[in-house]
Amino acid sequence: MNPPSRDSRDEHESAASLTSLAARLHHESALASDAFSMQRLRAMVRTRMSELAIDTATYFAKVREIPEEYARIEAAFTPPETWLFRYPESFEFVRAFARAHASEQLQVLVLGCGGWCEPYALAASIFHGRSESSRSVAGCVIHASDRNGALFRDAPTFSGMHVRAELPLWARRYFPVIDANCQPDDSLHSMVRAQTCDLASTMIQARAAATRYDIVCLRNVAIYFTAQARDHAFRNACKLVAPGGVLLVGHSEVHAASLATSWIPVDVPGAFALMADASEPRAAQVVAETLTPRAMIAAKHLEKKVSALIPMASTVPALDALARAHAQVALTPFDAQAHVALALELEMSGDLAHAAASITKALYLDRFCEAALVAGARLAETRGATGEASRLRARALRVHLSRESDEGRS
Repeated sequence: MNPPSRDSRDEHESAASLTSLAARLHHESALASDAFSMQRLRAMVRTRMSELAIDTATYFAKVREIPEEYARIEAAFTPPETWLFRYPESFEFVRAFARAHASEQLQVLVLGCGGWCEPYALAASIFHGRSESSRSVAGCVIHASDRNGALFRDAPTFSGMHVRAELPLWARRYFPVIDANCQPDDSLHSMVRAQTCDLASTMIQARAAATRYDIVCLRNVAIYFTAQARDHAFRNACKLVAPGGVLLVGHSEVHAASLATSWIPVDVPGAFALMADASEPRAAQVVAETLTPRAMIAAKHLEKKVSALIPMASTVPALDALARAHAQVALTPFDAQAHVALALELEMSGDLAHAAASITKALYLDRFCEAALVAGARLAETRGATGEASRLRARALRVHLSRESDEGRS
């Protein structure tokens, strides 16, 4: 019997190393097993080996020994869903919070920040909120952490995918456009401190130092985790929040964070924030200051619009289909098509807000999902967001044409 060839031994070692790397993504990074595929992981490893011009054994040794190389792989499956002022109403809430705490030294922690966008949007919101206060203003430090140090390598400038919508009018003075890039004003730089560190280690360090933060931001990070790891992350984040402080999460994470922690979502549409006691006097003041007449009218209008649509739905047959769609999402939470199917059922039932949230989750999981892009465009049109609808339709068309082109070549 002939001994195995060197090629077959290399292939076996490569498969074993790939399996070990997948296990690390699942256990160390807490990624759900269906958040990534072995096929994509294998393709990424091959591409990276080609870029570096190294063999299999050398590459996997590099992944084990160099944190930044592992972070690069992790980032491929957890793309940062962030851009400047992604949630305008939430930053209005932060402005009001900063105004109410103007005379206090504020400490802010941004976990898994995904780059400079979130820290600098928070810096501008806090700086501007304090500038509106008549009281003496104390300092503020924003601690931003992410495992992927490459995100902090370049100076903070914003363009392209980092500026996907117009900045709030009040924020434009802090991000003047220079050479087609939004450049942060010098007043913001002194507020932001960046650290290359994974989520768990950042939390452990803060707990060990007994550090508490007025604002902890954990946005659109836990969506990639297993349910158990997600709940654990939210609970640990809350332990870092100072009394009267606030936890900021992503739009699709508010309910999960509230269930995991028993914290109360603040009563501000679009704030995506939770507090231990939202009825505490200062918290109530922040909420009241954030809810401008315009925001309150918009929220009531949306409620009325959705309520008017609900009686039009044939509720009995829709209920069974909706329950099935919810069950499927629970079984396969990282399947984009399952979220699209749920969105369609929610849309038919008249729950347009949750339908839009399901489409957003589908596009988190697969930004090239044509069905999600088409449904998202339709929902955007329904709520009068014609610009967003046009952008989504254009993306859907590009995906469709790209797929047809690929099929034509095969």
